Amino acid sequence: MMMDREAVAVFLRDLATLDPDEVVLLGDMIECGGFLARHITIGFVALTDYSYQEDIAAANWFLDEVQKAAPHAVIHYLEGNHEDRVERWCVDQAMAHKRDADFLLGVFGPQKLLNLANRGVHYYRRSEIYCEGLPRGWIKIGKMCFVHELGASKNAARDAVCRAAANVTFGHTHREDEATVVFPGVGIVKAFNPGCLCSIAPVWKKSEPTSWSQGYAIDIVAKSGNF
Repeated sequence: MMMDREAVAVFLRDLATLDPDEVVLLGDMIECGGFLARHITIGFVALTDYSYQEDIAAANWFLDEVQKAAPHAVIHYLEGNHEDRVERWCVDQAMAHKRDADFLLGVFGPQKLLNLANRGVHYYRRSEIYCEGLPRGWIKIGKMCFVHELGASKNAARDAVCRAAANVTFGHTHREDEATVVFPGVGIVKAFNPGCLCSIAPVWKKSEPTSWSQGYAIDIVAKSGNF
């Protein structure tokens, strides 16, 4: 519900031209405001001008358009902190009973409501390990790691590359950012944030919207795995 329709339209036109092999969605494809926004930073004003149903409908539209524009692409969907609110809400409603919480998540969770299994979209939860030696919620494709969140400081990319000591693309901060560090015994590694495709929220909605920038990233990968 928070997508910038003009930015998304440009992205989809480019996506159809590029016809990529893989698409990585870096998380927060649904906003999960309203009743789901209890698990938020103190002082944050929750969005209440749309319903969860409308939020899901908008995300389904976006995924439909991505799959039409990139019919050959394998799609990877990283769970963001906003999608994570659904699981937290399910745990609250189930009084922390795991089986009941899992049942609710199977009914109300993004994987179910966005029809990701039938779409063939790979969904990666923040709470699970997918690659040996990497933290929870991280994936690695070739020589690039991907994760939703690696901090939100003004130097987020430099912090990210120092924490990862590997090439990493991340989201969460809503702004284009990159940093390069040379590690002894490792060599040059880089961190990237491509920006976002959401609207730039007014100052009373978010803490620092003026630093946000819209964009996406392209990795051109050689047969060697170098990019």
